[in-house]
Amino acid sequence: MQFYFIDPLGGKSKVFSLWSGVLLGFTALLFISSGVFYFGVQHGSELELKHAHNNTNVCIAELKSQEIKLGELRKASENRMDALALRLGELQSQILRMNAVGQRVVEKLKIGKGEFNFSEMPPRGGIDIDIQSQPQTYTSLVDQIANLSVQIQDRDVKLNVLDEFMVNREIRKQAYPAGRPLTKGWLSSPYGWRNDPFNGRRAFHHGIDFAGRNGSNVVAVAAGLVTSAGKYRGYGNMVAIDHGGGYVTHYAHNKELTVSPGDRVSQGDTIAKMGSTGHSTGPHVHFEVLRHGKKINPIKFIRTKR
Repeated sequence: MQFYFIDPLGGKSKVFSLWSGVLLGFTALLFISSGVFYFGVQHGSELELKHAHNNTNVCIAELKSQEIKLGELRKASENRMDALALRLGELQSQILRMNAVGQRVVEKLKIGKGEFNFSEMPPRGGIDIDIQSQPQTYTSLVDQIANLSVQIQDRDVKLNVLDEFMVNREIRKQAYPAGRPLTKGWLSSPYGWRNDPFNGRRAFHHGIDFAGRNGSNVVAVAAGLVTSAGKYRGYGNMVAIDHGGGYVTHYAHNKELTVSPGDRVSQGDTIAKMGSTGHSTGPHVHFEVLRHGKKINPIKFIRTKR
């Protein structure tokens, strides 16, 4: 099949066959398809590049976020380790305190220092340490500190009770009459029957007399509470001290009293100045010991060392 093309301006007519038209159309379609394909490929590449760029930005953002989280975790870990270090310091302080208390008990009880040595770590050992040893973990360290804290608290309570017992025993020891009621002087009249220095008759002497220099110190033979301090018939200026446990001591014939009722005194404290008031022939202190209201011989207390 052929097609005739006539030029309306009078030009030369042209003849086209069917196959020529098909070829021409196919060629045009090929060019159009190629253009569309090129445009699509180029546009798709741009989209892929843009998508890849966006993905890269997302990855960078995620990496930064992970870095921040790692920093926070590192900071939290450092804070926890600081807290552990602080707790360890507190435990060490408590151990030092218990060591001091324990050392006091050892010295007071005079027991074997080798067995109760608070200044050294106790000997320890084991078998196949290298084989069975494992690295410490944070959780394991926390558990050990918690266990150590419980043990320290338990020992702290026991040592405090023991220390209180020792202190109370020392107080009771100080409250037990012991020693002489003066710093300088001599025994001038014992406890028991004697001739009265004023009328010469036999009379029972309920205390012990210590002569000394006028105005010298008269001291308490034990810690206690002053229950009376004043003038009493026959005794002159007298001090009475209650030591607890049923023990009371009297100090008579004093020139001057340096304590008042209600005062607490310790063993060896000055309570008066020696004199010769009341039924007395010269400067001395008449010393009596009463147990549950009954006057007893003070000699065994005088011979006891403070």
